[in-house]
Amino acid sequence: MRHPTVWLMSASNTSAFRRSSSERPYHQAMLGPSRPYPRVGAPARIKHFGGGSEPGTVVAVEEEGRRVSVRGEDGELHEFVLSPKNARFVSAGAAHGPLLELPFEPS
Repeated sequence: MRHPTVWLMSASNTSAFRRSSSERPYHQAMLGPSRPYPRVGAPARIKHFGGGSEPGTVVAVEEEGRRVSVRGEDGELHEFVLSPKNARFVSAGAAHGPLLELPFEPS
């Protein structure tokens, strides 16, 4: 893939080459979210350490989507944080706690 050519110009020359507010540089137009953004009310799947899983519902989203609270079908509230190592939601309280999957599509 070829990248657009970048021209360097002096400050006095830039006014003729300014982009309109509706245009975006190439690198900004191509970027988008790399994971589903959690939203309150969204279905989720809580995967327990040992193989079991249960459906849940997102009840709170904090820290710009990096912390999520999910209520499981048994009524228990689970807290998850986005892991910087692998970009997955892991248990906020325990190293070997449940994981969270978004979005969950019931089968």
